[in-house]
Amino acid sequence: MKRSLGAALWRAVRPHQWLSNLVILAALVFSHSLFDVTLLVKAMVGFLLLCGLSSATFLVNDVVDRERDRRHLVRRHRPVAAGELSVRQATIAAAVLALVSLAGAFALQPAFGLAAAGYLLLMVGYSLVLRRLPVLDVLTVAAGLVLRAVAGALLIQVTISPWLYLSVGGLGLILALGRVQYEMRLAEAAGTLERGKYTLESVEQMNHLAMAFTLVVYCLYTFMAAGLPSNYSMMLTIPIVIYGVFRYQYLSYRRTEGRSPEQLMLSDVPLLIAVGLWALTAVGVLYVGGER
Repeated sequence: MKRSLGAALWRAVRPHQWLSNLVILAALVFSHSLFDVTLLVKAMVGFLLLCGLSSATFLVNDVVDRERDRRHLVRRHRPVAAGELSVRQATIAAAVLALVSLAGAFALQPAFGLAAAGYLLLMVGYSLVLRRLPVLDVLTVAAGLVLRAVAGALLIQVTISPWLYLSVGGLGLILALGRVQYEMRLAEAAGTLERGKYTLESVEQMNHLAMAFTLVVYCLYTFMAAGLPSNYSMMLTIPIVIYGVFRYQYLSYRRTEGRSPEQLMLSDVPLLIAVGLWALTAVGVLYVGGER
């Protein structure tokens, strides 16, 4: 029984969605501190604490949405909706994760703790109210990603370019709108698409705007931000970013059979190669790319 409960809880905290918490490392990388062992360990501890907070919000969301999830083709298999995890168990787990993670965040760095608390409040607000409000729902998800990047900067007490925050916000919009598209297509195929909030056409148009915004901002970042090599070598990463964004869009349109955007990202080898190549190129440019 304990083993089954542990397995259900592990599924409920959605470890495949912890990937977005890696944005906390952006400040470490772009402040040229990646090889500072003390700061690296501190950032990784911060990453784990953010994973705890993210998991707490997932559990809150599953408790709030349990009845609706039971009518959903995919979400009905979530542990709370499927009855593998009771409301009481999920609530206790969420409270423990939130309290322990927040206590750890404040102990690690008070400013980081405040950012972490803000992130937790924002995402709980999203689960309870904000996700029902058109446009504000996707903006909230994007803001959550930016707040985690800010938390990373506060944790190691550095300042990074506002251009990078804008790029992270744009990426958050793309991911959030991709999730909305995925859910709407799934509901349309099942004949349960709710009318009145979004249309597929409107979401597609917003997604195109988010892509354009993100790519333009990132391109401007590569040759206008302070702290980059003066030879503009960071521009070498632009084709990789364009490919990655377009590849994600291609996958979300062509291969959505029961798989969420996060699962698509983690299972597509070309996209993973692009992400790895971008990381290697960016680190190479920042640390051996020339004078700043």
